[in-house]
Amino acid sequence: VRSALQREENPGYDSVLAVGKAASAMLRGAVDFLPADADVLLVTKEGHVNHDLVLDPRFRIIESGHPVPNENSLAAGEAVLDFVEKRVSTSRLLVLVSGGASALVEKPGPGLDLDGLKRLSDTLLADGYSIDQINTIRIAISRIKGGRLLRRFRGREILVLGISDSPGDDAALIGSGIGALSPPKVSPFKIPEWIRDIMAGMPQDDLSNVSTDCGFRFRNILVGSNRVARTAAESAARSLGFEVVESAENLHGD
Repeated sequence: VRSALQREENPGYDSVLAVGKAASAMLRGAVDFLPADADVLLVTKEGHVNHDLVLDPRFRIIESGHPVPNENSLAAGEAVLDFVEKRVSTSRLLVLVSGGASALVEKPGPGLDLDGLKRLSDTLLADGYSIDQINTIRIAISRIKGGRLLRRFRGREILVLGISDSPGDDAALIGSGIGALSPPKVSPFKIPEWIRDIMAGMPQDDLSNVSTDCGFRFRNILVGSNRVARTAAESAARSLGFEVVESAENLHGD
C-alpha cells in the first residue's frame, strides 16, 4: 500500500474505507499520506487491529465476524453504506480491501435476517463451492456487494488498492466485489433450490456497464496476491543461493 501511494501524484485522500482481514495492516501503509482531517472507517476481523491505529482519533473501527458473519457484520454493512453515501462532491476516496470482507461487512436484501445469512454462509463454506461461485451468491443477496456500494459514491475520485486471495486475481472477486463497480463474470453452476428462492426474492438491479458511466474517476490496483508473495519468496531464496522449484498450481476447492 505504501509503495502504491508513493507512486501517486496526489496521495492525500480525504476519505478512507479499509475492509478485510488485512485491512488494519493495509491502513498502516496509508497512514503517513493521510491529511490531519481525514475521515477513516476500518472494518476487520476481531483481534486483527493494530494497537497504534486504535489510538488515532481519525479512525472509526469495527471488528466483526469471519468466516461466518455476526451482528457486527450487519452493523458494519450499515456503517460502510452510510460512509460512502455521505461523501461530498469534492471527496477523494481511498478503498483498501482484502480477503475476508465478504463475511465482515454485509447488508442483506429484505427478508434475509442474520440467522438466514449464517445458514447460507455455513452451506456455501461446507458444500465445496469455489470462491467465485460463493461470491456470486453473496453478491446476489447483498445490497452492497458486486458494485452496489461504490456506485452510491457522489464524489470526485476513487482509488481501490486490493489484496487478492482468490485464483485468477479478479478484483471483482475480492470481498465479493465490495471494492468493484460491477460483479465478476462467472460460468453458470448448479444452485440449490432453497438458495435460488432467496436470490429470487432480492431486489433486481442492472449492474452492467457501470464502470463507463459512474460520474467519477475510478481506478482499481492490485497491490498483493499469492503470485506476488511467491515471486518475492523465490527472489529472496535465489539471492541466498538456494535452488528454487516453483509450483504454479493454485490449490482450491475440496
